[in-house]
Amino acid sequence: MNVSKILAAGLILAAISPSAWSKEPSLPKCAIMPVIFLEKNDTCDNDTAKGKVMAAINADLEKAGIEAMSPANAKSVYTSETGKAIYDTLPTPAEMLMVGRKLNAKYVMAAKLKWDITSKWVALGPKTKAYATVDMLVIDTDKQEIVINAQGVKADSTKIEKSWETAASLLVTMGATVFSGGPKTPHMERSGVVAILKAMDPWLSTLNAPSKKIVLDEHKGAKLKSK
Repeated sequence: MNVSKILAAGLILAAISPSAWSKEPSLPKCAIMPVIFLEKNDTCDNDTAKGKVMAAINADLEKAGIEAMSPANAKSVYTSETGKAIYDTLPTPAEMLMVGRKLNAKYVMAAKLKWDITSKWVALGPKTKAYATVDMLVIDTDKQEIVINAQGVKADSTKIEKSWETAASLLVTMGATVFSGGPKTPHMERSGVVAILKAMDPWLSTLNAPSKKIVLDEHKGAKLKSK
């Protein structure tokens, strides 16, 4: 074998950065349109509650192996391409598809969350409840398909339900206070996070479901095997 060729090959391999060998596949990205937050029928100005909901969205996507993109990216593309701002109506699927292609995002999510707050006095003080209602649209840019079209997904801040265990752990991680009665912000956080997770669950649960791989056995034929 030609020694010079061996040496040249060795120099090429040595020149390749070690990071190139260990580079992991990039995660699929989800472009998040600015979430529309309403309290009753007005724009919600409770930044604490809104921040907890956004943190829950990011955490749930990360748990599913999806990279959450900043809503600022989607907003910039949307406004520059359409000349419109997002007020109280979700973008159309076609508009979301355009955003996804511009940002090279596998998924695009748009959501509207509306809070209704009730508070009444009882013997021991104010009794507060928050009801959150979520509309959500998620598209798959590559497939040009709608994967979630959730309308009117509701959560009650004082009711324990399926998504509450996950929501509670996220709220504790994020430093939120959870209790019944008293100030409205914890109730908005709790109901908002539960409602948003309920809306996302039908989509993300399918991504986390075991795949059915076809295994060929020359003696027994094909069979399905869960990974």
